[in-house]
Order: sequence, then C-alpha cells, then structure tokens
Amino acid sequence: MIGTVLTTTAQITLPDENARATLTQEIGLTEVYFEYTRPATKGHVIFGERIPYGERWLTTDWQYLRARFDDDMLLDNGDRLPAGNYAIEVIPNENQWVIIFKKGEWKQATMAFLEEDMIYMFETEPETYFSTGAEVARITVIPEKLAEQADNFTVQLMNICTTCAQVQLSWDFTRVTFGISNEIDEQVQATIHKFTTNPELKLSGQYYLAAKYYLDTNKDLDKALEWINKSLEYGPDAYWVMHTKAEILAKQGDLKAAINTAEESQKMAEKKGDMDFVRINQLEIQRWKDQRKGS
Repeated sequence: MIGTVLTTTAQITLPDENARATLTQEIGLTEVYFEYTRPATKGHVIFGERIPYGERWLTTDWQYLRARFDDDMLLDNGDRLPAGNYAIEVIPNENQWVIIFKKGEWKQATMAFLEEDMIYMFETEPETYFSTGAEVARITVIPEKLAEQADNFTVQLMNICTTCAQVQLSWDFTRVTFGISNEIDEQVQATIHKFTTNPELKLSGQYYLAAKYYLDTNKDLDKALEWINKSLEYGPDAYWVMHTKAEILAKQGDLKAAINTAEESQKMAEKKGDMDFVRINQLEIQRWKDQRKGS
C-alpha cells in the first residue's frame, strides 16, 4: 500500500447544528459542571421516532452530555459517583428512562483517517478529545410530558439546596429528572473536628512563615528562633519546621545544635515517608559537619 500524508492548514468552517452549552453550579462545598450539545427538533417527533425507544442516545461526538464533579456525589438510588469526569448516556423508553454514567477522560491525539491508499492528516498538532470508559452507575427515572415543547435539548439544575440539586433533561415534549447530592455534613464535621482538636494549628503556620521570612532576609535571628519554637509548640510533628529551626541555628553559628536538630527532622521525615526531606537533611548535616571540621 502506498501512503501519502497530506496536511492542511485552511479548512471550511460551518456553524455547528448542535450548538454546545455549559452549565456550572455550586452545591454545598463542591462545584458541578455540565457540557452538552443542544440539537433542535426541526419539526420531528424525537423520542420513539428520531431516537428509537430502547436504544442508547448521547453517545456520539455531535450529541453528548458530559459532567464533572469536584467531589464525590450520590444519585437518588444511593449509587456513588467518585469525583471526576463522566459521559452521561441515556436509554429512553415510553414509560421509563435509564441514565448511565461512564467514566470520562480528556486525552490528546493526532486525528487522521484512511481512505483507500491515501492518509489524510487534517491536524498537524494533537487534538484534545473526550474518551469514554467503563460504566460507573445507572439510575432509572420516569419521563413526564411537557405542556410546552422544548425545541432544543436542555439541561437544567433545579431545586438546589445546601447539599443537593435536581438535574432535568428536556427535549421536545419530554422531561426526565434525577437528583444528585453530596455528603457535605461529613466534610464540615471533619473541618470542625480538625479545628477543635487543634485550634492553634493556624498559629503554627503563621509563626513558621514569620520565622522563615526573618531567616531568608537575614533579620533578627533570635526572634526567628523564638517564632520557630512557637511554631513547633503548636505543631510538633512538622519536620519541615524542625528543619528550618536547624537552618536558623546554623546561621547563628551553633552548628552542633543545628546538626542535632536536622537529625531529629530527618527521623521525623523518615516516619512520614518523605524521602525528599530525608535527603535534604542528610546533605545539610554533612555540610555542617564539614564546616565544624574546618573551623
């Protein structure tokens, strides 16, 4: 087979008949995002004719519904949707619809197609496209008849509360609704617990930043040491703070104390599995030991 690669830079661009739309909404502490195409009825009967009952719909690049959830969400039937991207497909029937959630992912590829012996390459650069993966969840809903026609396929979020919303899909004279919610109570409770069990944790960070600034700008090192000790008092497991204390001590000229402090920071980092900080401490310890020998 003889293959010829043709690249083009000029292309004919026409308006998309299925206009794209996006919808973003905050629900509690998370954000949900929908992207979809909006085909028109154009005088046709849609469900049962143009889209046969029992067949999957919203499965193509020109008619689709995608979603992104920044946190885990729950469907009405209790199925969990882990945070991430989804392709949403539907199987319409006269008396019930099935809403299917498939894992989705944005990828890049160079687009091309093969026609007889010619390979036509229409993009010289990789193009981003949406890849659909395995099914994650599905829910069955009952369609309702609309009094007024929705000429374009429409997605709406209605009845929004602190932790929930209803997703409505409408087209022609049909609408289906399903609920999504998140477990905001668990997030809030975790935040409350974290604060009430260590309300001074924020102070630890502020003292650390103050001490680090004085260290980096060669200001009052005694004050920097005072503040870094305060930070460790409120957050004794912070090995990176312990390392900064070692740096302050070294800059003050107390290399022996700096080495001992860095060794303590190294042990703490090892327990946490932070090998980068283990290595950093090892390098500084060796440097300070060499300085002591040379002095």
